[in-house]
Amino acid sequence: MISWLKSIIQRVESRLRLKKQIARQSRHIFEHGVSIAEAQLSLPRTMPGGLAWPKISVITPSFNQGRYIAETIESVLQQDYPNVEHIIIDGGSNDDTMQVVERYRSQLSHVVSEPDRGQSDALNKGFRLATGDILCWLNSDDQFAPGALAAVAMAFATRDVDLLSGICEIYKDGNLIHRHMTSCANGPLPLQDLLDLDNGWNAGQFFYQPEVFFSRALWERAGAHVREDCYYSMDYELWCRFAHVGAELHVIGAPLARFRMHPEQKTADPAKFKKELIEVRDRFAATHSIKLQPSLRPPVRFERALRVAMVNDVGMQYGAGIAHGRLAAGLDMAGHDVKLFLLRFLAGSDGKPDEADLVENVVRFDPDVVVFGNLHAVTRDSVGVVEKLSARFPSFWVTHDFWLFTGRCAYTGECRRYLSGCDASCPTAKHYPDLAPKKISDAWKRKQSLLGGPHSPFILANSVWSEDRAHESLSAIRSDAGSRIRNLQLGAPIHLFKPLKKMAARSALGIKTDHFVIAFSVSSLAESRKGGHYLVEALRDLNLPNLSVILIGNQDVPLEISGAELVPLGYVTETTTLTAALSAADIYVGPSTEETFGQVFIEAALVGTPSIGFDQTGVRDAIVEGVTGLRVSPSTQALREAIVRLYRDRDMCKNLGSWARIYALNEFSLESAYHSLFTTWRHLGLIDQWGAPHKIGFIRPSAFVDESLRPVTSWRAVHGVSAIEGPYPQFDLPTAFQWCHGAQSRVVVHCPEEGRYLIRLTYYSNLFESMEVKLHANGGYLDSIAIKRTKPGISAHAEFQINGLAGANLIDVFPGQAREPTHDEPRALTFMLRDIKLQRIDN
Repeated sequence: MISWLKSIIQRVESRLRLKKQIARQSRHIFEHGVSIAEAQLSLPRTMPGGLAWPKISVITPSFNQGRYIAETIESVLQQDYPNVEHIIIDGGSNDDTMQVVERYRSQLSHVVSEPDRGQSDALNKGFRLATGDILCWLNSDDQFAPGALAAVAMAFATRDVDLLSGICEIYKDGNLIHRHMTSCANGPLPLQDLLDLDNGWNAGQFFYQPEVFFSRALWERAGAHVREDCYYSMDYELWCRFAHVGAELHVIGAPLARFRMHPEQKTADPAKFKKELIEVRDRFAATHSIKLQPSLRPPVRFERALRVAMVNDVGMQYGAGIAHGRLAAGLDMAGHDVKLFLLRFLAGSDGKPDEADLVENVVRFDPDVVVFGNLHAVTRDSVGVVEKLSARFPSFWVTHDFWLFTGRCAYTGECRRYLSGCDASCPTAKHYPDLAPKKISDAWKRKQSLLGGPHSPFILANSVWSEDRAHESLSAIRSDAGSRIRNLQLGAPIHLFKPLKKMAARSALGIKTDHFVIAFSVSSLAESRKGGHYLVEALRDLNLPNLSVILIGNQDVPLEISGAELVPLGYVTETTTLTAALSAADIYVGPSTEETFGQVFIEAALVGTPSIGFDQTGVRDAIVEGVTGLRVSPSTQALREAIVRLYRDRDMCKNLGSWARIYALNEFSLESAYHSLFTTWRHLGLIDQWGAPHKIGFIRPSAFVDESLRPVTSWRAVHGVSAIEGPYPQFDLPTAFQWCHGAQSRVVVHCPEEGRYLIRLTYYSNLFESMEVKLHANGGYLDSIAIKRTKPGISAHAEFQINGLAGANLIDVFPGQAREPTHDEPRALTFMLRDIKLQRIDN
């Protein structure tokens, strides 16, 4: 009896400690989380694997550019790249160019100033002096973007290519006006597109010269010279030779160069350089016995923007919704008309999601293309939306999970029934997304009919594992399975996910600055697929001193980590807070057993935090072994060993963080994701079908990812509130809702200005006749309300008032009762929150 009482007391004390800790962390986040300074990561002494950084030779031809050349030189020096060879070839300038250059002579590899026969002659002089493994030229009125050379070196080291391009930022009068990216796909540089001047080169498909880097081997294979009889188009002619000898191109999403537009530059008069281009193209074709073909593309319409319908269940929430929103952001940044259509807010007269209304709204929008994300969070029978829309518009389904291929489940685990037929014997029918067993067979058959039919959406696979799973499913029902699946690169907003000063981030979040910090995130700890139990077991009895674990997500089941201080942050929705948490960590650990990709791994990489994950499923694409982190065999022991390895080798941990950011900037930007999608549409002939230009340019920021551009929502969950569930009409729950669970639930209510507000909670309650719920607002006691049992299918309301602060207000809910957790339902459930509305009551 005494031991039982002690156990109860310990559990109560533990909950009280947890409650105080959560309150402390949240207060730190809201007060300090957005003011942490950005950190500058130092370049490791070597590349991954201990390789030396390759020598990069930069040739700068110049003539009378004294006005600009200092900025050009500074942009090279400020790279802090350890193995750069900068060669300046001046044509005998009669302005102050050489006086400027002399100030930097000790930091330059070669300086030549003598009369020459023009820019091409100067380039050839410079390339004859160059000894680098990687070559480029940078004109004396252009600049490198910060970090360009490290990005180039990393790309050449991690990709088997000999030609590289990235983003070129276009400046006029000191203002950024455009960001260009080639629309060429990764792979062979397309010679026929180069020779199609009007619809290829002049239409913006290819490069601004300073964004291009190439290997010495390619340079020598193509003749090791630029043509000196080309005044304007020596770069174009060289790219044609590169393509002719089989150059393999890789396109990265990092800014590499800054191109300056000004009246004195040679290409300021388009008529002159276009005339020479035709002559150079025709001469190249004749020299190589190439018969020029008429263009098969429609005339370029530069003003043509696409209309894109992004369709999903709950909008830009949770992993799949966030990924879908980021795809929308890339399209938006590129100037397209993008609209998000979601089931969650379309309720019919019966309270259920109105799929017909959603379809009607999309049809009214009249998109060029529909991109589907997850649809199963709000209703389990939403395949009809896909059927109707894919029959009318070109459509694509993103494999955020595998629901479209199964009778009901999002991840199949070891089950293979989806290949032959899902039915009522489904072993996980009650798991999310649950479906009545008697409906599973029909749901599977309906999806199979769609996928095997003439209006099947194309599948966009976000990892090799996803592609393999999709191919395995489609191969059973159609002979052309491979042609229906395309790779898709996911990305994250690199302008938001930046490294923050680690110690400042820890101080802001209430984490001890001298600790080794592990971050772990999950929407719900109750979801075993995310592998929280692996982390707990891996840390058990490690006895590593000064260890903290940040939990980012809903702690909806008890989490006891021995030997480490737990820092629970709740479910984090603000990018600023997530960036602070990941920056505060030394490592991110994500022991998921099934992931189609794993966005948090690239988010961690972008802030300079290496990851540890299991060497399986889509994680293999999200973590690059020895570059962005470590992949280990799926076991507690292997996970433990990797954690200990980085705990003990802090230099390796730091180096991995620096390499991770460089790699992630190259491969996991929103721009890279858009490039991946656009080149898929080009390959399928859709860009020409739509009459859109074969050009990629980014012209604006996007509210799909930038919270500062987005209308503020009235409320959001922080912790103790589940992900969106339902509707479950079979259980008299006709709309979506979120469970409140545990001793405390916290939400944030956004008030547009300071004042008195009426808050109305809409809820369902089917566990208790009535319960008293105590409320705190912004840390102080507010009031009590009664949550009463609701009638089947009918929600109820509870109201209270607050003195609202302008912006975020913390509302803490302390229910007087909770259902005891069980094996099947490990959360201590209280009531279901449907919505929160606020109304100003003092004017």
